[in-house]
Amino acid sequence: MNSLFLNTEERLTIALEAGNMAWWEMELPSVKIVFNHNKTLMLGLKGEDFHHFQDFMNIVHPDDCDNAMNAMRDHLRGEAVMYECEYRMKNAEGNYQWFHDAGKIVYREGEKLMVAGIVTEITERKRIEAELLEAKRQAELANQYKN
Repeated sequence: MNSLFLNTEERLTIALEAGNMAWWEMELPSVKIVFNHNKTLMLGLKGEDFHHFQDFMNIVHPDDCDNAMNAMRDHLRGEAVMYECEYRMKNAEGNYQWFHDAGKIVYREGEKLMVAGIVTEITERKRIEAELLEAKRQAELANQYKN
C-alpha cells in the first residue's frame, strides 16, 4: 500500500479532531470508561483523571446531570433504542462547554458488553441557537408594539 494513504486509525483520528468529536466506551457492569483523548483535550483536562463514568459526571453541569443519567438509564433498561443527550461540562478554565453525546449497547452472545458512542462539542451551535431565539423574541416584541 502506498505510504501516502492513511491507515484507518489515522483517518479516524483526523476526522474526529476536525469535527470536535471523540469516541468513548463504557464497560458493563463496571462502568469503567475508555475514550479517545479528544474528549479531555476539548476541555483542556488530563485524560488520566478520568477512568470511571462518575469521573465525567462530576464535571457535568448540575442542571444537566439528571437528564444525562436518565438518558443512559433508559437505554440500559431497553426503554430507549440508544443513549442520546446534550449537556454541559466544566472545562479547565472553569467555564462550561456544550456536548452532544450518543451511544448504543454492544452485545456479545446476548450479554451487554459495553456502551459505545461518540461525543461532539457543540458550544458554538448552542450559542447561535440562543442568539436566534433572542432575535425571534425581540422581533415578536417589536411586532407587538407595532400593533
